[in-house]
Amino acid sequence: ALELKPDEPDLLAEMGEALMYAGRFDDAIRQINRAIQLKDGKPPYWYLWNRARVHYMSMKYQDALDTIATIKDPPADVFLITAASKARLGDIQGARDDMAIFTRSDPDWSVAKSAHYRYVNDSDRQHWLEGLRLAGLKEK
Repeated sequence: ALELKPDEPDLLAEMGEALMYAGRFDDAIRQINRAIQLKDGKPPYWYLWNRARVHYMSMKYQDALDTIATIKDPPADVFLITAASKARLGDIQGARDDMAIFTRSDPDWSVAKSAHYRYVNDSDRQHWLEGLRLAGLKEK
């Protein structure tokens, strides 16, 4: 698809997410950053959500938080990332507070549902799920 339209920012950002699930974090960041650049630094929030998630997965928790902080009026779903990142950084109360914001918007979401996403490396899946557990997301 990139051969047909190599500078399509939405495609680049989507591919960045796919690369994250494949465990190719550096490639994912490059794709997403290119997409952001093509949007003149004014991307839709989900580009930043994807970039923050890649930062989390590559254990750059503060970078994940810093990325989310650039989103104006963030939707509640980004608090899943901030909660897991804060938990990994040892800010358990901040993580629980953010998880409460997320859970109010999606009370049925759980660790079990998060486990359904397809990761190439199970260690990456477990890293994400453990962060959610540390932040207080319910199991089922």
